[in-house]
Amino acid sequence: MNLRAGSEFLFALGRRYPRLPVAFLRALPLPLLHALRAPALRETLRVAARAPWYRDAFAAARINVGRAHRPEDLGGFFLTPEILKTRPEALLTETPELAIESSGTSGHVTCVYLSRRELEYNAQQGGLMLSLYGLGRGDRLLSTLGLDWGLGSLLVERLVRYTPVFSMVVGRVEPHEAYARLGEYRFNVIVSDPFWLARVTEMARE
Repeated sequence: MNLRAGSEFLFALGRRYPRLPVAFLRALPLPLLHALRAPALRETLRVAARAPWYRDAFAAARINVGRAHRPEDLGGFFLTPEILKTRPEALLTETPELAIESSGTSGHVTCVYLSRRELEYNAQQGGLMLSLYGLGRGDRLLSTLGLDWGLGSLLVERLVRYTPVFSMVVGRVEPHEAYARLGEYRFNVIVSDPFWLARVTEMARE
């Protein structure tokens, strides 16, 4: 089975019938899902082995990538967070096309490199996630995530393209500007960070 073609078909169905792909995946027997996952895992490991850090780490852990078919075959191997913070370039398998930065909860800026194809694939998955939350035609979404060094608005602006949801991705605007427009555009979904949401909630309370 061509998993890439299958996933593209599911994404296409999701644009027309937002809840259908999720219902389809939930209906699949667990053994079949595991069987479908195996080729993707092998491909992931094959690509990862091109990166200097993974190549050395697999060798040190005595992992034969060609014989790994299940996550259990990797034993206790995992990606250490230190490499993301100190040498993210060592994880590259090809020339990157964009980068995002995030300090997360650690306060240390971490850089992650992506291709545009990976960004679009993540956006397609995000569109399906909105349907998991019950969003569909008739909903109206406002995103005030910042268009800065992080993923935020960059991802939201793309993922709403794969949904029938009315949306406005306006970036980091002042809460009073957004609050003044809630009635005009009838937004019923807001995507933002906790600090911004706390400010607009306080404004609404007042």
